[in-house]
Amino acid sequence: MAAPVFCSIFCYALAKISGERWPEIRAKELAEAAHGEGQSSWPGFRTLANLVRLRPVQTYVDGSTLITKARSRASGEFLRSGSDVWVTIDDDVEAPKETLEALLEAVIRTRAIVSVPCILRDGTGLTVQAHRQDKRRVDGNLYRLDDGTGLGLVAFHHDVIKKLAPMVPHVTARGQDFPALFQEDVRDGEWIGEDYRMTRLAARMGIAVYLLLDAPVVHAGLACQMTRDLELLVDKKTRESLVKAGASA
Repeated sequence: MAAPVFCSIFCYALAKISGERWPEIRAKELAEAAHGEGQSSWPGFRTLANLVRLRPVQTYVDGSTLITKARSRASGEFLRSGSDVWVTIDDDVEAPKETLEALLEAVIRTRAIVSVPCILRDGTGLTVQAHRQDKRRVDGNLYRLDDGTGLGLVAFHHDVIKKLAPMVPHVTARGQDFPALFQEDVRDGEWIGEDYRMTRLAARMGIAVYLLLDAPVVHAGLACQMTRDLELLVDKKTRESLVKAGASA
């Protein structure tokens, strides 16, 4: 049997609207997903159900609103899990089984970081930057990123987190130690989110950061897929959102 995949789902939106019912709703969603039942009204749990159909999964759910701490705490749980692969899913991201299968294959092959491109929640662009003119960077279904990446749907290999953990401060909370890998920053007047800061740190440490191509995904109801020619495929709703924001599809 294949080794379990460590999967984190960050449910800050769902936990907030659930209020006191959050523990009950969390248990129900997890129980359904654990049996590969993708009937949830929340995309992230439908994605988890698809992942369960592929591999055994050890699931970690965090509903806190402080995403920087939540992601960092999850990195500590991943290191203690013994898993080789960490798949992280935001609760508004939905991916089919085929995308998840390609993501797992890519991260196991590269032992690096592999990100699935998503449309930003506000519909203004992508969570990554890929340049069409630089075809040399396309290798099969992977594109080597110069910059960081958003973390709506990403896979990390254990080697990555193990290498980066000693480079950052550590925190002890709830009796558990974890590396503060996901922190926001400001540089040269630019606000840098915890996602880009962490993956840029990885790149500076010589860790490859890849974009997964030919991988359909839906983020906050906006669907996209980037081809191996770095052409962005979107549905009508997503195209309208990009056009309204002045971005190109």
